[in-house]
Amino acid sequence: MPDNTLNQPENLDPNLAIQEVAKIEDSPILRNAIDGVVMGDLWGYITDVNQVILDLFGAKDKKEIIGKNVLNFLVKEERQRAVKESLDSIANGKNKTLNYCVQLKDGQQITLLVKTILMKDENGQQAGFVNIVKTDA
Repeated sequence: MPDNTLNQPENLDPNLAIQEVAKIEDSPILRNAIDGVVMGDLWGYITDVNQVILDLFGAKDKKEIIGKNVLNFLVKEERQRAVKESLDSIANGKNKTLNYCVQLKDGQQITLLVKTILMKDENGQQAGFVNIVKTDA
C-alpha cells in the first residue's frame, strides 16, 4: 500500500494548485494514452491521472490518488533522489527521464520508466509536471 505519511505544506492550498493545472480530460491524447499519465503541481501533489495509472495502482477511482504527493507512491529509498531531480528540473527548466521504484497497493515493488515534463502556464511560468509512465519498462 502506498505510504501516506507525507504532509502537505501549511501554506499550500491544494484546491488552488489543482485549479491551476490542466486536466487529462482536456486532452484526448492524454486521456487515451497507452502509457500512464500523472499530472501534478510543482510541490509534487497529484492533480490528475489517467486510467492506466488507476489500473496499475489498483485504484477504484481518481479520488484514491488525486491530492496525494507523488512521493507517497515511491519506495522510501527513492524519495530523496526524486526530490533532488524535481528541484533540478525546476531550477534548470529541463525535462528528465528516470527509473523509479514504486510500491503498488498489494505491496509489490516495481520499477517504472518516468518521463517528467515541466508544464508552463499561459504566462510562461512553471506550473507543474506531466509524468509519462512506461508500465512495460
